[in-house]
Amino acid sequence: FSLVILSLPEFWFGILLLLLFGLKLGWVPIGGWGETMWDHFRCMLLPAFTGAIGSVGLLIRNIQSAVEKLLSKDYVNFARSKGTPARIIRNRYVMKNVMVSTITLIAMRVTSLLGGSVVIESVYALPGLGKMLVDAINGRDYVLVQGTVLVYAVVVMAVMLVMDVVYSCIDPRISME
Repeated sequence: FSLVILSLPEFWFGILLLLLFGLKLGWVPIGGWGETMWDHFRCMLLPAFTGAIGSVGLLIRNIQSAVEKLLSKDYVNFARSKGTPARIIRNRYVMKNVMVSTITLIAMRVTSLLGGSVVIESVYALPGLGKMLVDAINGRDYVLVQGTVLVYAVVVMAVMLVMDVVYSCIDPRISME
């Protein structure tokens, strides 16, 4: 399942969602924002799902392989042989070690979602930084392009800083120094 999710291109998946839920079923608007707060929420469902589907597949794959690898480690087998309950083994030994690689993956996916926002906002005709960047490139507004790229760079640096702080909270071997 996770490999199928990973192999779907975002723009193609977004167009399929628009065709199914927008045109066939009529549950969500085709593009734009709408008038009320409920319309805004309905307009954001498909773009959010489109952006998140690749991340979900990648996270499932990463956590699954890391848990399988850690369950065969000697310290986990030793804890089982001592009679430690499975819940404690899972929470204290396995998931704590899986979280370091998972946080790295989440931070990388958040930064790639910024780049994906350009595609998603174009497919769903939503106003945002991605669409503004595309319009600035098409209009040859280089100052606006530089400003938008600067905003993206600052957000990426902030995400990486938060990732480093969370690392030090989860794994005491990683210090803030």
